[in-house]
Amino acid sequence: MDWDPHDLFSEPGDIGELEPVDLVFLPGDRLVTVVGSLVEQWDTRNGRRLSSIDLNDLRLTSQNRPMYHVTPHRDPGLLGVSVADEPDLHAVDLRTGQERKSLRIRFADNFLTAYFLKDTRYMAVLTSGRILELWSVEPGQQPRRVAAFPKPLRPGAWATGNPSGAHYFLAADSSVTFLRADDPSYRETYEFTESQRVTSATRDGKALFGSPAPESSLAALGRSPLSLTRLDPILWKRHLCKVIGRGLTDDERRGLPGRLPDRICTT
Repeated sequence: MDWDPHDLFSEPGDIGELEPVDLVFLPGDRLVTVVGSLVEQWDTRNGRRLSSIDLNDLRLTSQNRPMYHVTPHRDPGLLGVSVADEPDLHAVDLRTGQERKSLRIRFADNFLTAYFLKDTRYMAVLTSGRILELWSVEPGQQPRRVAAFPKPLRPGAWATGNPSGAHYFLAADSSVTFLRADDPSYRETYEFTESQRVTSATRDGKALFGSPAPESSLAALGRSPLSLTRLDPILWKRHLCKVIGRGLTDDERRGLPGRLPDRICTT
């Protein structure tokens, strides 16, 4: 289940009258394609279709023209299926083509879509207001929100990742924030002086590609280069000490965001 969730949380592009094709990659060289309500499972080694399901036949909703979101499920052989403007994540069996109602997960009324983290007791959830949240979904327990990122996501200007377990990050606007779904008190944040339009990030969130956001001073000057930012305090410290050859003065410290260690350079 090692895949990039960015596409799941992105709006489909304008492709005229054609329905978009969503791809869901599963273990064991399997691929699921989703076109409207039609879900098909394929063997990527030989191109053979393994199963086909019309989600409308499952009566997951009473909507006349539902919009479905499909994601890998933590249980092998199942898919997670949600319907826009409804609070449930349904578990659909790819082999039988039926819903496993006992595995249904209910979120809040503003639920849009979600996917399981590598620690599958937790999920990343996107709300209809474009707020990204982390939820505990342990089997046999009531689902509950455990953490949330503070600002709504702007289309095409952010990146997310799940480096390991319950560890999750969001890079957007003027910051990169790391949270742990299994430890709501944990929060590690890197602040930038300018808002960024983040294009992509490495899987561990320690390096970002981006450019100044339209409202930033660099963009106002007509300079919006794509740059690589590495979130490595040890690397920053090494470069700083090499360039200036000393620690920071009190005035220099006051001009920088966040808390700094008492001693930066050894000489």
